[in-house]
Amino acid sequence: MSLPVTYAPKAFRWLNGIFAVYKPADVPHYPFVSSIVDKLVLDINSLEQRPQKKRVVFKRQSEIEDSDHPVDESNQSHVGQLENTLKPVCVPDWFDHPLVQGPRFRHSDFELLCGTTLDVKACGVLVVGLKDLGSDLIKRFDRAKLPRKYLAHGHLGLASLSATGETKIVERSTWQHVTADKIARILMHIQGTHRKASIRQTGVDLSTQKAYELALEGLLKPQQYCGPIILDLKLVEFKPPKFGIEVTCIDEACSDIRRLIHEIGLILKTNAICTYVQRQQDGPFLYDDPNTLLLRQINVQRVLESMTYFRHVLTPGMLKRHTHFRNETLVLPDPVSKAPTQTLLTAASDTQDKGVTTDDDTLLEELSETSVGG
Repeated sequence: MSLPVTYAPKAFRWLNGIFAVYKPADVPHYPFVSSIVDKLVLDINSLEQRPQKKRVVFKRQSEIEDSDHPVDESNQSHVGQLENTLKPVCVPDWFDHPLVQGPRFRHSDFELLCGTTLDVKACGVLVVGLKDLGSDLIKRFDRAKLPRKYLAHGHLGLASLSATGETKIVERSTWQHVTADKIARILMHIQGTHRKASIRQTGVDLSTQKAYELALEGLLKPQQYCGPIILDLKLVEFKPPKFGIEVTCIDEACSDIRRLIHEIGLILKTNAICTYVQRQQDGPFLYDDPNTLLLRQINVQRVLESMTYFRHVLTPGMLKRHTHFRNETLVLPDPVSKAPTQTLLTAASDTQDKGVTTDDDTLLEELSETSVGG
């Protein structure tokens, strides 16, 4: 927005949309959201406010002051017939003064709704909607199930009650046999397992042209919620005993990311705890985007600029409802197959129960043998 907004009522009308903020770690969700509203209320009350209301009173000619504004007598002719010595004048309504009523804008005037939230220990980008339009966009944004990207750091050789470093360490194990190649191969196996499980839960016949078109548009997603689904896994850092992975997923929570770190440690014949979780991307919202605001940067002008920017980023096709599940293409999922809800490797156990040996299963056996031998 090129010109700064100086008139508070106009700014309040424009504060209606969606924007992104960066939530720091060790900050609870509700106090953080309350701080956003506090800054908006404080800043909008510092702008130029609407003029004080006036009221009509009747005064004698001798009592009329210079600050009083006489009312048009053509519209008040019947008043003059009642009493010629009284004239209607407009005087300030002191009941409407800010010192009596308080600030013009309050916390209750700002209805704020957040997208997928972050827990206390996690940090990263958080999508926020203001007022009616923002709430509607947030709901449509959540229904679109756009992928989110996380950066998670793990520490090998430790096990705790909550898979994090915040609780008591209950077990220590060796980790010297773990290499970057082993972690990368494990991540490839988990990624392939989740992709197969997500395709089975789409409810669309994969042999149809409709399924091909949906796959090209990126809309081939599970019909219903079936737990966290990992779309991409990548090892970005390995400095033993510490390592970092990049996770792209949908329908997840921060606890699922920490549980993934824990299960990677178990597969590698050791233990692992999660020490850091950062959401780097939520659909088109990036954590390092200049329009993603820090808490200290939040004011009316910056929020309006962020809303204007993301209004053009969110294309209509990105938030449209997916109505491609029709009777002619709907296929009931296999009752034997399961979605990755209980653990992140449930789908892999399904193939073992059926007696099917895949390349990924052979990979796990080789990793187990090399881990024991190492």
